[in-house]
Amino acid sequence: MVIVVGGGPAGSSTAFFLAQQGFEVTVLDRARFPRDKTCSEYLSPQASRILEAMNALSEIEQSGAAQLAGMRVHAPNGATIHGEFAADHGFRGYRDRGLAVRRTILDSILLNRARDAGACVEEGVRVTDVIRSADGTVTAPVYVTQGSINSASVPPWPAPALTHYAKITSTNGAPPIVTTDGSNVPGKYNYLGCLEVTASVSQGFLVGLTNALAETVVSQFGDHLIFDRMYVHGVNASSTVQMTRGFLVTGSNISVVNSYVSQIYSSGGDAQAILGAHGPGPYLIQNNFLSASTEIIMFGGTGRTPGYSCTIAASPAPTTTTATVNTCIDFASGAVSTPAVGTCAMFYIGSAYTPANWVCITANSSGALTWSPALPSAPSTGAGKIKYGMVPADITINKNYLYKLPSWNSAVSCVLGLR
Repeated sequence: MVIVVGGGPAGSSTAFFLAQQGFEVTVLDRARFPRDKTCSEYLSPQASRILEAMNALSEIEQSGAAQLAGMRVHAPNGATIHGEFAADHGFRGYRDRGLAVRRTILDSILLNRARDAGACVEEGVRVTDVIRSADGTVTAPVYVTQGSINSASVPPWPAPALTHYAKITSTNGAPPIVTTDGSNVPGKYNYLGCLEVTASVSQGFLVGLTNALAETVVSQFGDHLIFDRMYVHGVNASSTVQMTRGFLVTGSNISVVNSYVSQIYSSGGDAQAILGAHGPGPYLIQNNFLSASTEIIMFGGTGRTPGYSCTIAASPAPTTTTATVNTCIDFASGAVSTPAVGTCAMFYIGSAYTPANWVCITANSSGALTWSPALPSAPSTGAGKIKYGMVPADITINKNYLYKLPSWNSAVSCVLGLR
């Protein structure tokens, strides 16, 4: 993996060309784009060669970029130097003119080209330092390689070296890491990395992004949380100390990456390396070693109705693209607003909620909703026939190594050899 710090023209173009060569690239920038920046806003004729290679030149010119025939440099003593790009000096650049364009425009276009090439772009991320190994290199664990994909003969990867890890151990029955109602800090990333997390007594979960699943509004969820290079584990082969879940995730903008979760099991019920309860997401689960006795990754199944719901009025009769709603509540029966424009929601049709019934609200006039795309058929009327707000969505799960001990197979009459 290549990490590019800074999403300006240099960073974006570097990411673009590396991604085109097949490298896995992530761009990190503390700003959110489009963003302005103090700059002379000057591109030489030769710069157009790179812009053309990035398939960005035409869009930049059409954005209102000024054409520059040359430059004039003024010194503090009043002296000036004037030069033109196309003149008798005999040199010809890629083009005869340069360009002047605002950074709000240029940087956004180039960053999008990097995305188009396959680079991952993380905005609002401030890099303050790097973690180096003893030999000075900067490395990230790789749990999945091309050779290990779908290969039953590849053994599980070893746990990370813990030389530079801090350790958090719960000894009193409380989870080692939890969030509270005040954990939502919109627009800021909270990074936890290189931590070993475990417990000496049984736990429902080791890392819990929830306040006992008591959240009733989105603003109470944890937001912008990254867990990187975490070692979250239970106790090997114990009948008395068992961890039911490694991570219990709720919230928005949640990432679990480059981490190792193991020894998650329960002889009395299901256990998951990562359980997603509720919260709008997005969620990123990438490049982890994950091991649990039943569902290794699972979303839902907590027994709580995720999100807000409304009553769909019988009159006027709903259609495949319109309905009127009222009496909107959270799952604690507190009143909430009707879904705003841009909210994605799921409708109850016939006898179930299904993925085909997932739409996004395009208009809301005092509860009279319009949405897109059209539903397969008109939604059912009555209370609780539309849900939104905290339904998990935008979930990315890729490049993970999922492992289950043979003795955890449901056909075996014991768990980890324990009756």
